[in-house]
Amino acid sequence: MRFKVFVIVFTLSILMLLPTSVLSADRITIENLEKLEALPAEYEAYTYAQRVEWLTNTINQSTNPVNNYRLNRELAFQHIEVSANDLADAACQSTPPEIFDLTYRFVCLSALKNNDDIKLVKLLELQKDAFTESDITIAAETLSLIAWVQSSTGDIEQAFNSYEIALPLAEQVSVYLLNDITLNLATIYIVHGDDEYVTKGINLILESINRLNIMRQEEPNAANYVARTLARIHFNLGIAYTLHRSDYKEALKWFGLIDPEVTILRESVLVFSSLAYAELGNSEQAKQYLQQSFSAPSSALFNSDYLQCYQQLIQVKLAISFEINDCEQLNENTVLEVQLDLFKRMIESSYSELSMLGLKKFYALYLNRLRPLLKQNSAKSASRAELSRLQQESRLKGELIEKEKALTAATKAKVDSQHQLTIAIILVFLLIILLVLLQLKQKQKLANQFAKLSLFDRLTGLHNRYYFEQNIEREISFVKRAKDDNKYNPIAIYLFDIDHFKKVNDTYGHDIGDSVLKEFSSRINKSIRESDMFIRWGGEEFLLVARLFDTADYHRIAERVRTTICETEFTVKNNLSLKISCTVGGVIYPNSPRERLDIPWPELVKLADNALYMGKRQQRNCWVCIDEVLEPNCFNLVLQQELEQSVTNKLVSISHSMTKPFP
Repeated sequence: MRFKVFVIVFTLSILMLLPTSVLSADRITIENLEKLEALPAEYEAYTYAQRVEWLTNTINQSTNPVNNYRLNRELAFQHIEVSANDLADAACQSTPPEIFDLTYRFVCLSALKNNDDIKLVKLLELQKDAFTESDITIAAETLSLIAWVQSSTGDIEQAFNSYEIALPLAEQVSVYLLNDITLNLATIYIVHGDDEYVTKGINLILESINRLNIMRQEEPNAANYVARTLARIHFNLGIAYTLHRSDYKEALKWFGLIDPEVTILRESVLVFSSLAYAELGNSEQAKQYLQQSFSAPSSALFNSDYLQCYQQLIQVKLAISFEINDCEQLNENTVLEVQLDLFKRMIESSYSELSMLGLKKFYALYLNRLRPLLKQNSAKSASRAELSRLQQESRLKGELIEKEKALTAATKAKVDSQHQLTIAIILVFLLIILLVLLQLKQKQKLANQFAKLSLFDRLTGLHNRYYFEQNIEREISFVKRAKDDNKYNPIAIYLFDIDHFKKVNDTYGHDIGDSVLKEFSSRINKSIRESDMFIRWGGEEFLLVARLFDTADYHRIAERVRTTICETEFTVKNNLSLKISCTVGGVIYPNSPRERLDIPWPELVKLADNALYMGKRQQRNCWVCIDEVLEPNCFNLVLQQELEQSVTNKLVSISHSMTKPFP
């Protein structure tokens, strides 16, 4: 009797591990989607337009929520397949993807436009979920898209890091994905690299052309993929020679290989071909292609705003028209590569009004985007990404999940009693539980490994900018909760970097420089609290977020960081002793219990950065802390101009440790 009671209790405990919710027929789940009948056989033979029409009509007639989800999902897939991103985005907005539907989530994020910050946050969430589910395909595709978004917003170093992780993952998925990621990486080399990497990027693309030609011969089923990819490659090479090499004859050669029937590229090909002929002095051909571009269909892949500006530049160059309103209204979110080329051509124009417009827009671009980019060391990251590409064979071999060993159980002799049968059932349950636990452990191990890759700096072992972006809102929430309780518990954000670090690298080499960075990180780690957030911001720059329970700590922490570094010489490799110092810039948030709490964290970091660079300009080996923005209405001006000017104009108040007075 006791044994039967044990069996019943054990069986109930197993059942409790299963999902407790009862799945209704109209709830959108993996199980309910799999129960749906397949789409009609004739659907596969339909063209894109026919599929869209059939799906739209069927959606309007269907009353089943599960089927409607499946149909809208398929509609988004069809639109994204032909690069109709706006239509795909509309389908996604109409029927948002479920959290378990990783592929649909990726398609919807691919179609999302004009909101890179939100897009990047959602892509990082999808990347984490893909690793958790061991979906290497979605993980690799998401990392590639993350890298592309990072590069378009100017975060080049992180873009190279993302490609570095994506390349070996893509190798495990398919040659198609590996080829696409390699082409994207080559494009980043061309857009953001020096002359050496522009050449490297072009060579990578030329190698891809050879692989695609071989693929076309050996895999007839890949003909459509090869044709689409070659059109994209030819266009990218034409752009590379137009914008980065000024070799317009070579650019025209590649533009000429693109089939006019590829409508998504047609408008851009005509505009840039007209530009190339104009630069070569062939006015007739330039006018002919320009005229054709006005009637070409707008591309779903390209922003027509900047193409219209190019059209006006060509008309000015050919003395056809001197209207420049489209260039005046150029969207500030236009790709950086294009903005730089447009402004260069404007500035060099003989038409004075256009030249002045180019200077004005270039200066605004410098203040808002180029100046921060100058601080990034993208060449080092590019070298790491290139090394990763060459070492694809050896990466992650030992980190993939081992295939489960097949379990075989010898059939026992015929059971004599019900007691033996019950024992066999219990053993089967235990084996199932063991397999489930092993699978969960392996998945968690893989997820933790990739999460660590994404959130830690490899050299110093500190958290990186990814980690900061995912956790800074927690610190800001700490301040807001304190205010809700009528308490004033601000946080301080400090940016600091090593003085004359480039001189260390140039004099002693990068190995010594790396040793200095490690020792620098170690010293700071030992001088701060466990609750403080200390990260490597990039290069020789570091960032510290500290909770302040006593506002007097605001300046004390800055001084402690400075003295921790400069009081004792650094002993590095070969017993070499170096005198190292650092400069610190800080900002307190909020600076008083009455200050507004709606300041975005990027603006707080920018204020700390302004304070840091004031310290470096005035003295070095010091700290400068912004105590208060005295004129909140001038907040944006304080962000944009050098801090010395804001102090002189009494827009901010500061404290500092500089030995010479200021102002």
